[in-house]
Amino acid sequence: MKVMKNLALLAVATLFMAGCGTAKGDSRSDGEYVFNVASVLSAEDSVSLGLDKFADIVAEKSEGKIKVETFHGGQLGSDLETFEAVKNGNLDMATGSIANISPITNAFNVLHLPFLFDSKEQAFNIVNNEQVRGSIDQDLAQINLKWFGAFDSGGPRVIATKNKEVHSLEDLKGMKLRASESPLELAAHKALGAKGTSISWPETPQAISQGMVDGVTVPLNALHPSKLYEDGTIKSVAYIPFQWFFHATVINKDKWESLPKDVQEILSESIKEAEKWQLDNVDQLYTGIVKDMKDAGLQINKLPETEYKKIEKVTKDVVWDKYVDGKTVTQEKLDLILDELIESKQAGDWGYQIE
Repeated sequence: MKVMKNLALLAVATLFMAGCGTAKGDSRSDGEYVFNVASVLSAEDSVSLGLDKFADIVAEKSEGKIKVETFHGGQLGSDLETFEAVKNGNLDMATGSIANISPITNAFNVLHLPFLFDSKEQAFNIVNNEQVRGSIDQDLAQINLKWFGAFDSGGPRVIATKNKEVHSLEDLKGMKLRASESPLELAAHKALGAKGTSISWPETPQAISQGMVDGVTVPLNALHPSKLYEDGTIKSVAYIPFQWFFHATVINKDKWESLPKDVQEILSESIKEAEKWQLDNVDQLYTGIVKDMKDAGLQINKLPETEYKKIEKVTKDVVWDKYVDGKTVTQEKLDLILDELIESKQAGDWGYQIE
């Protein structure tokens, strides 16, 4: 695993040394501007499809003068490594789970408090709220980042396991679960009586097969492109939508501000169109993915309402009380979101069918 990380970091450094950033008149490309964007997800993932759509729209709008090159599957490193590369000016853009930017900024933490949202409509209503975006962007600016885009990564995290099925809170006690870099996700695991271990997504299949963890907490659809359900690595899923993450695209703030206004406008318009395209298409995609996995033998079970409420209560009691501390999550930012949720509470679900 360490070798893979070193190779990924070398790849980022090589791109930087080669001048692959927003270099005007780059002789290696027909475009006047070239932007590299990294993601850990496979090329088949819906987030990756959204990034590729972004690249296509940019090329069309700019008549080929602006080129976006996408690097999927963790080619340039983990989410955290590529976020840091963007912060340090060694990479143009990175798209990754907001959970995995937590070690370098608390900007997004409020959005992944457990059981904050009940539906995709609620969640993206907040993500697209101008006040919320402005508040988060202020925090990102302190580390030279700008929030550029947001893609649906498949709904909230659920609990997927290799051997032991989960039907109750008691079943989770003592389990070892793969987690992201988010301290709030690790705290949620602890509240459930499990032990969370932060592991980069590309390294997760090996961690499960070697017995380092008993399962994972991920969006349900993430099991499909990774093929974890096909070889028995993951056999069952407890549908407990306890914590929501999306994939944020960030760009280096100094780099963004150095761009001509017309280039900024093309990039901004293109990412908005790509986000809409992805959101308009993912529900059907995810429903098909869930059916494929169930047909292949993956067991997906909903918990009894009484057990679900137990899990919700113990998780919120522990994580909200501990992390709405004025630093990890500020009360001001949380109140902004809660007020908006009360004012425009939207019914709905997470956009896909599991039954």
